[in-house]
Amino acid sequence: LVKRGSTEILKIEGDTDDVTLLDDLILISDSSVIKLGAGADFTITHDGTTGATLAGNPITITSGGAATWSTSAGALTVDSAASTLTLDGHTGVTVQSSNSGNITLDSVADIVLDADGDNITMKAGSTGSGLDFIQSGTGDYTIKNLTSDKDIIFNVNDGGSDTEIMRLDASTARVGIGTTARDAPLEVKFDSTSTTVAGAPTLILSNDSQTDGNYAGIDFRSKDNGGGT
Repeated sequence: LVKRGSTEILKIEGDTDDVTLLDDLILISDSSVIKLGAGADFTITHDGTTGATLAGNPITITSGGAATWSTSAGALTVDSAASTLTLDGHTGVTVQSSNSGNITLDSVADIVLDADGDNITMKAGSTGSGLDFIQSGTGDYTIKNLTSDKDIIFNVNDGGSDTEIMRLDASTARVGIGTTARDAPLEVKFDSTSTTVAGAPTLILSNDSQTDGNYAGIDFRSKDNGGGT
């Protein structure tokens, strides 16, 4: 037992081999190592500068409340030898940026989103209900806008101009190509001033077969019979 005045600052229990220290434990040598366990198989090693390494198998960090890993600069790295980073949440897990920065998924190979519930939802803050990517369980996929009467729009960068190519109109259940006002289940509109090809057709139907009598065509049919023209 070591005291400072009447205060115990170091206590070694002979019966239990426990050591109690009142305040800080300072190892002043660079590359100091704290070893724990009968085989000294868990270590905390000072790296000789300002860092430290925890080594053990496994290492479990448990918190009864919130836990924070903080870096003032640089990156938080999961070493390449780790095959899986697991976030175990019984009621769901949220990966959230609490600052103004983005969350970026960047891989030297592919990025795979694997949902065993067959559904991936993309949301945009509090706007709308989201966009669903749904797998039927039999291999079919559905893209679904969850917000009532809101469209799915296909846009491209056309020479620097944001150009709408096609719109699936939810409020009318119609498809428009080249038009924002759809008057039929499928409407294709061509703006002849937007191209340098004079007399370019709006719609082309073709058949690549080289056999005579094989044509491309359109059938016009009534509801009550299967005939067409």
